[in-house]
Order: sequence, then structure tokens, then C-alpha cells
Amino acid sequence: MPNYMQIRQSALLYGMHGSSTTLYGGCFAYLTDITEPGSPRTFRMAILESAIGVSAIVGVLAGNLWLGVLGVPLGFQEPFWFTVGLTAFSLLYAIFGIKETCLRRGGQKVCSLGNVSGMVQLVRGSFKTGQWKLGVILLVFFLNNGVFATWPGIVTLTVVGPPYCWTPDLLGYFYAAMCAGFVLGVLGIKLLGKCLSPYGLMHVGFVSGTAGFVVQGLAVYTPNRNAAFYLGLLVY
Repeated sequence: MPNYMQIRQSALLYGMHGSSTTLYGGCFAYLTDITEPGSPRTFRMAILESAIGVSAIVGVLAGNLWLGVLGVPLGFQEPFWFTVGLTAFSLLYAIFGIKETCLRRGGQKVCSLGNVSGMVQLVRGSFKTGQWKLGVILLVFFLNNGVFATWPGIVTLTVVGPPYCWTPDLLGYFYAAMCAGFVLGVLGIKLLGKCLSPYGLMHVGFVSGTAGFVVQGLAVYTPNRNAAFYLGLLVY
């Protein structure tokens, strides 16, 4: 029970600091600063997104290598400390290896409630000035990010129990295929980007994501529920 409470407290602290969403947002913001608007920026953002999938695949392979060579970790401390080391390396690289693109103004605070109120004013102002599309995009992105953050846990609980009863190997293959989908997304953006604007690509992304969830939700009613569940991942 003490370990469980510590994990819950750590997860709460992790979420209060923005979790991985803050890291992704910083990466996309930095890429926006150093690129010009247009297709090159869209494609480079797709490459950045695919890097998330590639890193996840590397993590799965590294985990298998860990189990095969070093054996089962002695508790959860070993993988966590390994992750802490990688995170510290990434932080030091970001501080000393990447040039700042937005210099801080005099008197500006790094951590302030003004950052939150500024986002609220941006959304409110978008509706007052007629730029309702921006407000809708921010709202949809907020909902989509919340769904995506909880989706892996819900999927795991769904497929390990009846009627799926997946084995750990099958579950691992599923998540590897999910990560590979990020790489395939780069090809899709490259092809569709020739005939669609970034705004149109965003519509395609939201529609495909919704369709994928619908297919996975109805997979249990199909003759081959496992194949249908994988198909939902492909659509997503």
C-alpha cells in the first residue's frame, strides 16, 4: 500500500506539471518558431510526431532486451531510475544544446497564472472577434488530448479481460503497431498535403480518429473481434 500511495502522489505531481503534453507542446512551439508557414512546416511537424512513435518502439525493444539480458527488474525502481536518467539527459540537452527562440522580456515570470488567463482570453477573444474557428479548434484539441491520454489505459483494461483475453505478447504487438502508425502518418500527410491545406488535414485527422474509436467499440460484435480491433487502430 505505501508503494501504491507513492505512485499515486508521483502521478499527481507529474500531471500538475503538465505531463508529456507540456513537452510535446514545447517541441511543436519550437518547431513553429524555426520554420516558415506552409507545407514544409506541416511535414516537419509530422516527422516530429512520428518521432514519438519511433521512440515508443525503441522503448519496447529496449524493454525486451532488458528482460532478456538483465532479467526481470528487482522491483519498479530500476526502470524508473533509468527513465529519470534519460529525462535528465534530455533536460540538459534542451537547456545547453538548443538555442532559445523567444527571449524572455524584462519582468516576465516563467511560472505565472497569467499564462493560464492569457489562454482563456485567447479563446474568449476568438469568439468575440468572429474567429470562432480558433476557439473550436482549441476546444476540440483539448477534448482530443484528454481522450488520447486516457485511451491506452482503457484499451489495456478492455483487451486483457473477457471477451478478448489477450496475452501480454498480443498486447505488446498491438502497442507496437500503434506506434508504427505515427510513422505511417508522415506518409499520409505527405501525400494528402499536396491537395489539402493544414486545416483540411486537421479535419481528416479528427474524422479518422473518431472512425477508429467507433470501429474498436463495435469490434466485439464482429466474427473476428481481434482483427476488427486492429483494424480500428489502422483507421485511427
